[in-house]
Amino acid sequence: MLNYGLGAEITDWTAHQQDCDWVMTEVTLNGHPLTLKRHITPTGQEKVLCFDGEMEAALSSIDGWHKFPMRRNSETHSFSQHVFELLNMPRHKTDEDRNLTMHQVLRLIYVDQLSSTTKLLKEEQKYDNVTYRRAIGEYLLGIDDLEAYNLRQELIEANKEFEKVNAELNAIYRMFGHDESLINVKTLNSDIDEIKQTIKLLETKRLETKSATSEEISEKVAERVKQLVLKINDFSNQLTVLDAERNELDVETKETKLFFHSLEQRKSALSESQLTYSTIGGVLFTYCPSCLEPIEEHESNSEA
Repeated sequence: MLNYGLGAEITDWTAHQQDCDWVMTEVTLNGHPLTLKRHITPTGQEKVLCFDGEMEAALSSIDGWHKFPMRRNSETHSFSQHVFELLNMPRHKTDEDRNLTMHQVLRLIYVDQLSSTTKLLKEEQKYDNVTYRRAIGEYLLGIDDLEAYNLRQELIEANKEFEKVNAELNAIYRMFGHDESLINVKTLNSDIDEIKQTIKLLETKRLETKSATSEEISEKVAERVKQLVLKINDFSNQLTVLDAERNELDVETKETKLFFHSLEQRKSALSESQLTYSTIGGVLFTYCPSCLEPIEEHESNSEA
C-alpha cells in the first residue's frame, strides 16, 4: 500500500487491499511536507492527488488538492515530474522517448532489498533490465542524468549493426576469397553472364534430347535403358516381398507383445494370490459363491 501510495503501478491486489477505497501518505521532500492520496483501482494507473502540507491539514481540507496523472501529457506534468521537480532532480528522456517514473525508482529499490522480498512486500514479477537499473541508480546518485544510458544503448545498437555487416562480409569472403580484385561489380556480372550461358546450353540440350525419336537414339543407349528397366522391375519385386515380410513381422511383434503382457498380468495375479494365501491362509466356504447353497462335506471316493 505504501509502495502504491508513492507512485508504483500495482494491479495484483489482495482481498483485504481491495476492501480499501484509497491510501494516503505523508512525505517530506527537501524539508517540505507533502500529502499524497491515491484511490485503489484494478488498473494501477490511478492519478495521484497532492496536497501542499501535512496530512492533518489535508484530512480537514477540501481545497488545495492537485491531481497529477501517471503519464505525461501536453496539459500537465505527470506525478513523477512533479516529485522530481520538488526534489530538484533533473528531468531527462531516454532515447526511447520515455520519462523516468517513480514506479521505476521504487522498483529498483524494491529489487535491491537484502532480505527476501516475499517476506517484506508483494513479490514483483517484472523488473527493468540490468542496463536500465544501472542508469536509474546513477541518476539517483547524481552521477548521470540518463545521458550515459542513451550512449550505451547507441553503442549496443551500433555493435549489433557491425556484427550484422561483418557476418555478411565474412560470407562474401568465404565465397570469393580475400582477393579484392575478384569482388567487384564487373567481375560478378561477368561470372553471372557465363553461368547464364551455361544454363542456356544445358536447357537447349535437354530440349533436343526430349524431342529426339527412338530411331535417333543409339543402340548403346537403348540397351542401357533396357538394363535399367529390368533392374527397376527387379527392385520393385524385392520391395514388394520386403513390404510383405515387414507387415508379417509387425503383426507377429504386436501379438508377441500382447502375449508378454498377458503373461505379466498372470504372473502378477499369481504373486498376489500367493501373498494373500501366505497372509490370511486358506478360506473355507460355508455357502457356494455361485448358487449360495450350503456346502456339505462328502467322503472321498477312492475308486473315482
